[in-house]
Amino acid sequence: MADQSPATYGLLGMLAVRSWTGYELTRQVHRSLRFIWPTSEGHLYREQKRLVALGWAVVEQEPNDARERANVV
Repeated sequence: MADQSPATYGLLGMLAVRSWTGYELTRQVHRSLRFIWPTSEGHLYREQKRLVALGWAVVEQEPNDARERANVV
């Protein structure tokens, strides 16, 4: 397994709280964790995709909602 970045753990912690859209998750991490783990928005989106590829998160379509939300497995 590749080394995990601080953003990996920040995203997993946020996903443990509730499900988010990719945009909501990126905004919340930026608001709450940017002083601890400064990172670019692009990195956060790539990391979200990587978490899904690793099977650590899943993307679900919510009923009656056009947005997809990520959830921790």
